[in-house]
Amino acid sequence: MFKILSELFLAFFKVGLLSFGGGYTLIPLIEQQVVDVYGWLSPDEYAKILGASQMIPGAISIKFATYVGYKEAGVLGIIVSILGSLIVPILLIVLLFGLLTKGSTFKYGNKILLGVKGATWGLVVGFGLQMMKGVQNDVKLIALGVLATVLTVVFGLSPAVVILVGGALGFLFL
Repeated sequence: MFKILSELFLAFFKVGLLSFGGGYTLIPLIEQQVVDVYGWLSPDEYAKILGASQMIPGAISIKFATYVGYKEAGVLGIIVSILGSLIVPILLIVLLFGLLTKGSTFKYGNKILLGVKGATWGLVVGFGLQMMKGVQNDVKLIALGVLATVLTVVFGLSPAVVILVGGALGFLFL
């Protein structure tokens, strides 16, 4: 039991450590840990959990930590996985809050944030391209993806609305 708990903690610690840029940047990192490194989920199971998790509010890393933690080690697995995922972001928030409240300015802060922004963009694009591999020959899924992009980028609809529309269209037409 100790081995699986330590593996869960380490896997989600790595995800939390690299969690700059928000939820979508974490998707390939989570997949690497839970599918490639530890084999807790198959690629198909990962894709299904990813899709289902989009309909549940909250951070993607916490949803995966909860699912995988419970699957592998029950309630204790959930606790250990979530702690692993949250420990680094919490420490960084405390550290940054301390720096900001003291009125200090970090000379290279903006440059670092711009670099993180560029890397985040690359991760999101890479994830999108990776997801396209499974739909290359499915015209309906490609059309749904284009529609979701247009609804979000052109019309500014919230991702939650786009996900609900996608689910409804999938139910009706796929």
